[in-house]
Amino acid sequence: MLVRRLQVLLGILVLLLLLDFATLAYSLYEGPFPSVVERGAPTAYRNLYVHVPLSIAAYAVLTVAALAALAFMVSRRLELYELSDTAVKLGVPLGLASFLTGSVWASESWGAFWTWDPRQVSILILVLAYSLYFAVSASVRDPDRRPLISSAYIFAAYATLPLSFIIPRVAESLHPTPEQTRVFVGGAPELFLLRLASTAILAVTAVFVLFQLRRRSTRGGVVTLAPLLPALALIALSGFGLLELTVLAGDVGRVVDARFEGGKLVVEVDRGGVRVSGYYTGKPPIEPLIVTVNGEDRVTLVDNIVSLDYDVAEGSFRELKVLVHPVVYVNTILYAILAYTPIALIARSQG
Repeated sequence: MLVRRLQVLLGILVLLLLLDFATLAYSLYEGPFPSVVERGAPTAYRNLYVHVPLSIAAYAVLTVAALAALAFMVSRRLELYELSDTAVKLGVPLGLASFLTGSVWASESWGAFWTWDPRQVSILILVLAYSLYFAVSASVRDPDRRPLISSAYIFAAYATLPLSFIIPRVAESLHPTPEQTRVFVGGAPELFLLRLASTAILAVTAVFVLFQLRRRSTRGGVVTLAPLLPALALIALSGFGLLELTVLAGDVGRVVDARFEGGKLVVEVDRGGVRVSGYYTGKPPIEPLIVTVNGEDRVTLVDNIVSLDYDVAEGSFRELKVLVHPVVYVNTILYAILAYTPIALIARSQG
């Protein structure tokens, strides 16, 4: 029965890995993003498909850990402690991934990697609290007392999770509210919800697969290999994206102003401190090109990173192409390293 259950879970895990990889890879290049934002480049908001699913997955896994820890304290069934311990081992890298991807995104949208924003601080507290679990558990020399003390700590540490929701709502925060997030993904809420569901279900399924491996005292070759393949593929995709931004795209800059004069689009681009401006009459580099915000028409090209072909003699742009902001690629690499590879490493350490 145990072997059969594990085989079913392994099949589900592989399918969920494929789904998660496919939806994330698609989001990198096709995921809708808000046309106009208050801070940073609009394309940086494709991080919604990277950072937010990681956060929800971390919350889901740590909730499993807390429930299993509570159940162990009530029943004293050792397998519940083992489930809780396994969940924390996966929840910590997921929480760290949430913190790091949020901070990398903040470096663009908030202007700094660390801003002492309440959400950043609360997530860091959560990660530190659960990271200390390993030291607490290891410090208990008596193997008979370790499960109870460890479970009590896991359950107590869970208080940091609702705290990360409450603090940003009672203190001033730059972090988008759930209501703002719904606006940001308004163009394709189905893709966003699919990303949330696929990552969270994948993470919880991985916990139960790893738990079953632990019960069987086996390393599990499939579980070791399966997460590494999509991880390497995501790293390769993101590496190519960064290569395009730094080498293949040629001349790259940030649009600092865009407006219509006499029916023609006038664009000003900052190329690392050197600004060029001129008319652009080619194919719209982004859709929609104009949106109305509070009764005012705004050109959506502003703040985007673009590759450009500038005619110095004519003082005009022959070509403009909107590029995905590099923080999205950086965070996708972090996603691959901290969401996929821990599954393989924990599986490898079993037995």
